[in-house]
Amino acid sequence: MDKKYAYVALLTTNNFMPGMLALWKSFTLTNSKYPLYCVVTPEITEENRRILTVLGIKLIDRPEIPLTPAIYKFNTEHEHDHQGWYKAFSKFHVFGLEQFDKIVYLDNDLILQKNIDDLFDKPHMSGVVDCEGLNSHNFDYLIKGDNYLKYFNSGVLVIEPSMQLYNNIMEFVNNIVPDRILADQNILSMYYHEWKDNMDLHLPVYYNLLVTTLDKYLNLPWFNINEVKVFHFVNKKPWFYSKNQFMHLGNYGLMSIRYIDMINGVISMLQDLGLTSKDLKIIQ
Repeated sequence: MDKKYAYVALLTTNNFMPGMLALWKSFTLTNSKYPLYCVVTPEITEENRRILTVLGIKLIDRPEIPLTPAIYKFNTEHEHDHQGWYKAFSKFHVFGLEQFDKIVYLDNDLILQKNIDDLFDKPHMSGVVDCEGLNSHNFDYLIKGDNYLKYFNSGVLVIEPSMQLYNNIMEFVNNIVPDRILADQNILSMYYHEWKDNMDLHLPVYYNLLVTTLDKYLNLPWFNINEVKVFHFVNKKPWFYSKNQFMHLGNYGLMSIRYIDMINGVISMLQDLGLTSKDLKIIQ
């Protein structure tokens, strides 16, 4: 029997709809053999759900997973701007999508440059080492191939889902006594603590290149930007800003402007079809 494979994204807040549009547009250009699904939580409006459906994205409804009381208390006491993590736990739903044999999970703040269907041949929990916020010291360790960083970036992950796996992760989450700010990525890295030692799970950076690190990589002799398969716009989301704010930010700025242009193109197409949403406006 044929295996059931799919790409799966997640949308838990309406103001990330522009990111979903860019992800969808870039995905369609790769001519993947597999469909794109999106897990949506109750906050997502009917107009946004309709747009995603018209675009051919298959929706999977799931309830929001709140932070545990202990993690919420610690996070709010130690971080003033918690908008980035307070809905993050809903990502755990993708580990329970046992209607699929294997999924490739994609954050909705990234764009695909090339077809990545080959990831379905990779083992469970294949991902790219997280190198956001690197200083020159540990970046040097990373590029030498040493196993210096223990975390993976959860923006692109190969997952073999099951309800048992989901339940195990949620049990682990509910028993955490936090001693630092926690979101989905570092919790998953804690759960899969042996990941750092299993080099078979470490994908090349080309499968999930953080745009904020692009200039560092461009200075490396082995790096080839034409080999990048996925660009990931971590931290500041370009659709919250104007193009002018990126004009003098080098390669990061150029990539962000290109990202905005892709979003604008899809919004214009939707407007021509009579599909509108208060969350989708042309970005100047």
